[in-house]
Amino acid sequence: MVIVQQHVYVLLALLFVVIIQSYTINTEFNNWIGCISYHEIKPILDHKNIVLTSHQSIEFEASIDLGLSKSKIYLDSEGLHSEKKELLATWVELESIYEKKNGCYALYDDGSKPWHITTISKSSSIPASLCPPLSGSGAPTMVLGNNNYPI
Repeated sequence: MVIVQQHVYVLLALLFVVIIQSYTINTEFNNWIGCISYHEIKPILDHKNIVLTSHQSIEFEASIDLGLSKSKIYLDSEGLHSEKKELLATWVELESIYEKKNGCYALYDDGSKPWHITTISKSSSIPASLCPPLSGSGAPTMVLGNNNYPI
């Protein structure tokens, strides 16, 4: 019985490795600094009019890691900046993410636009996407497949 259980565990571990290896990892995470969804963008957008009418940069505490922690960020006429004052996302990009209300987006400190975290399996061509919770900040869900690819 013990030998059978060990074989089952080994088979499950191998299956897990095969599934993980079948998904490509985006190599564009070199300058990755955070991850946001529309939940984290809402309080940032609430300050947009203040920033644009005052023509000043404001320091703000907000989450750029899906609600896990709060970071010091800066808002100015361009958009969202890191603590080091590097542009993370423009107002247009933030509004676009907020209006879509789907997906999680990686933020970069090199001026790149936010990237929708999604990939496609190399072996099965099934898409996978990181999605925020339905209400409030929190742990995301990995959604595998879509209507064309039943799981």
